[in-house]
Amino acid sequence: DAQRAAEDALTYYRTRRGDDVIADEYFAAAANYVLAETLRARSEAMTPPATDVAVQHEVLERRAQLLLAAQRAYFDTIRLTDAHWAAAAGYRIGSMYETLYADMTSAPVPPPPSMLSDVGLAIYRDEYRAELRSRVEPLVRHAIRYWELTLLMVERTGVRTEWAERTRAELDRARVLLVS
Repeated sequence: DAQRAAEDALTYYRTRRGDDVIADEYFAAAANYVLAETLRARSEAMTPPATDVAVQHEVLERRAQLLLAAQRAYFDTIRLTDAHWAAAAGYRIGSMYETLYADMTSAPVPPPPSMLSDVGLAIYRDEYRAELRSRVEPLVRHAIRYWELTLLMVERTGVRTEWAERTRAELDRARVLLVS
């Protein structure tokens, strides 16, 4: 329902012409942000099942597609140039990548391709997690990049918003995560 309402509001905003043009982008940015939020929420609701690698990969591929659609919608929010909603969108882009990293690194380890002893299984799980962590580390780097860009925009525009504080806190936490 929220997605449909946001899309309707954006259609209304985009179809105004002449004297009906809406000069203030605030509400259009808010609607675009809601649209992005619906896509993000759908993406984050998809969790890798405790099954084999192929099935997990399929779920993660669908989730990644929704994440990219949400990112495009957040970018559209930023393009509307309302500093408050741009800061919120920038924060969310970073948080999506950080959340995906956390979800992937805590996902159930798929079963090994062959039977292993308890010791072998423990080694398999540790090696799997270490390899996965190294492969998805760029997600944290993406989060850091978007949060840094968001803070640059906030400083440039002088906007005072809770999103700036949340961005600073998450940025500091992600930097620590990256070095640990």
